[in-house]
Parts: sequence; structure tokens; C-alpha cells
Amino acid sequence: MNKVFALLERLPLRRKLILGFSVLLVLILVLGVQSLRTQELLKRDMHQLYQRELIGIGHLHEARVQLPHLIQLLKESDTAAMEALKALQTMDPGPAQTKLLAQVAQQVELFDFDRALALLQGLPAE
Repeated sequence: MNKVFALLERLPLRRKLILGFSVLLVLILVLGVQSLRTQELLKRDMHQLYQRELIGIGHLHEARVQLPHLIQLLKESDTAAMEALKALQTMDPGPAQTKLLAQVAQQVELFDFDRALALLQGLPAE
């Protein structure tokens, strides 16, 4: 390390300045390239996340639209409730919702619409 400092001390001022600015320029260039690479990785990850989450949000919105329709069908003791249940189940709900929808579907198959409605609304079924 002392040899490097001794060599730098013997250099003329002009060469020291050129060397210093060159090192600074290379450092700025390396940081800029690294920044662009990181930005591109973030952009790609955000695009993947957006695509994956947007599909999930679409299913949630559709389920929110279908749920009142299903409740209305159950109140009317309509057998079309089974098709609405199947449509909700195909939207890939979470595990708890899948279990609840399966229980509701079982009650609809037994034509026990009151119990199915109570299960769907979270009320204790008799």
C-alpha cells in the first residue's frame, strides 16, 4: 500500500487529476449500470406480481357479485342455487370458504335451503 502512495506522490499533478477523475467516472458508471439492472429486475417482479394478484382480485370481485345472488336464491328456495354455488366454487376461494361452500352445497342438495342460508350467513344452523 505504501508503494502505491509513493508512486502517486511522484506523479505530476496533471496525471493525478486525470487518474482521480477517471476512477470517479468508472465508479459512477458501475453504479449507474447496477442501478439500471436493479430497476429492470424490480420492473419484472412488479409485472409478475401484478399479473398474479390481478387475477385473484378479479375472482374476489366476482365472488362478491355472486354472493348476494346466491343468498337471494336460497331465500326463495330456488334450485338454481346449486349452479350459483358451483360458479362460486370455480373461482378458487380460500380453504375456509371452500369448506363453507361445500357445506352449503350439501344442504342445497338436501333441499334444506334455510340451513344453507344460515351456514352462508354465519348463523348457527338448527
